[in-house]
Amino acid sequence: MTPGDIERVAAAEVLAAARAFIEASRWQFARTQPWLPHEYTAKKWHEADDTLEDFFAMAERIRDNGIWLPFGKKRIVCYLIVDGWRYWTQRGHVEPPEAWVDITKVINRAEVDDEGNPKYGPKWLTGKVPEQITCCALGTATGGAHHGKMCDRDQMRLAV
Repeated sequence: MTPGDIERVAAAEVLAAARAFIEASRWQFARTQPWLPHEYTAKKWHEADDTLEDFFAMAERIRDNGIWLPFGKKRIVCYLIVDGWRYWTQRGHVEPPEAWVDITKVINRAEVDDEGNPKYGPKWLTGKVPEQITCCALGTATGGAHHGKMCDRDQMRLAV
């Protein structure tokens, strides 16, 4: 097996696990932010359903396999893009990224267009996703120790 084959298998496993979590989770429209249309699933719901381990595993998947994209002009957030939705944790911009899992209370999602931008919401959210992006929450965007290589936008998307 080549390194490329190993990466494809790992990406397929991440995608399968993410899809299983997404399908099994309750998603609620965020009524408090109608100007920023998105849905969320809450940690407390997973505690009640005895699926808290799955909730934290999804937060880790976002952190470890996500891509850093701008959110407005002053912040970047780590997103995992799966099947036309981008997923992020409530604290997806906090450093160090290792702290996300412990403090995550909500996992959010919003529909995206073919470029990976939100389908709905204010124009300041919809900048063109760069052709080359720094890979992974532990990449150079955070000064971390991941490979930090620039990856093609389409390589980083699991299944848009």
